[in-house]
Amino acid sequence: MDWWVQVTIIAEYLEDAPAIAQYIHDQDAGKWKKKEYNRACYKTEETGQVLFYTYQLYYSYERQKCIPDWLIAELSAQNPQAYFTAMADIPLPGALLRYQAGKIQHHYLMEQRRTNLILPLDDFDKPNDLCNPDFLYHWFGHGKAEQQIAIDDQSLIISQELFDGIFPLEPEEWEILDNLIAEWNLGGLRSTWTEIKFE
Repeated sequence: MDWWVQVTIIAEYLEDAPAIAQYIHDQDAGKWKKKEYNRACYKTEETGQVLFYTYQLYYSYERQKCIPDWLIAELSAQNPQAYFTAMADIPLPGALLRYQAGKIQHHYLMEQRRTNLILPLDDFDKPNDLCNPDFLYHWFGHGKAEQQIAIDDQSLIISQELFDGIFPLEPEEWEILDNLIAEWNLGGLRSTWTEIKFE
């Protein structure tokens, strides 16, 4: 029996986020009938010393079985300047993939609490306030806390086999997440995203 997973994709430093979102929709997201929570949106950001705008894309949708890693790898190869982070509850625990320039940078499993961040509903089937592009970007985005913890942890050995073991957080690393949640609950980290609609 096939199972449903919530896939969340964060892509940064894109030249055309709406076009990338349309491609994800056409190649995968739009093909699945279950659409209880589908959201695609983007924002622009100034980068570098020269005023240059790039796009950040957030896309979350439901599909069966797994992260479409072949699609993320393809988009990453076509957009080598961009960083792609893809996550899913596959089912629990959740999984995370990071790609840049067509090559995988990280892949590991996450325990339930981190997986819950990407789920639109909480344990009581109420809307999950943390399942928000701003919050998820500030935790899972390129160079953000989750990635820094993974890079700094010398015990995290990436094997050739995808998702070979869970990458746990230490107590002080959980504190970083708790502090980010506290900042979010006080109204911080918010920005404006433009919703993407598909025909």
